[in-house]
Amino acid sequence: MKKIVVLIGVLCLTLHSIAQAPYSSAFGGRIEINPGTSYIGFTYKHFTDANKSFEIIALSDFKDGLEFYGLLQYNGIIPDFPPKLRWVVGGGANLGTWSGFNDNIVFGLTGMLGVEYSFDEVPLNLGLDWKPVLDLVTNNTNNRFWPSKFGISIRYTINKGTSGKKHK
Repeated sequence: MKKIVVLIGVLCLTLHSIAQAPYSSAFGGRIEINPGTSYIGFTYKHFTDANKSFEIIALSDFKDGLEFYGLLQYNGIIPDFPPKLRWVVGGGANLGTWSGFNDNIVFGLTGMLGVEYSFDEVPLNLGLDWKPVLDLVTNNTNNRFWPSKFGISIRYTINKGTSGKKHK
């Protein structure tokens, strides 16, 4: 039994060390939908190693406010699917201002769960995710929870993989 556990451990470490991120960095646009409201903005994602990344998102409804998100993420290959399709899970913080809610400053916690697909033929990455938000600091007396935020990101990949191979 000990030999099987050791073999599985060595195999996992080997696979982790040879895995590559689908790209080094990517930037693009994002559309996010919350019941009754849509937000449009920008996204930038950067891999720090094969399975870890951070993402910065800026969103606005172009009427009531602007909000920024900083997320740390874990990324992995989905078994029995092409390796270009990966899962993403993570969390971080949000900071913004929304005049529609009479908030000068909003600060809170954000989670993310989703999938993304990177194309080999073109330097493009598509993401689909669920991003619940809990605003902890607002001008209002109550905290706000936004459980129904869903987003689509379309990003241009700057570098392919962690090997440094660049697109022409």
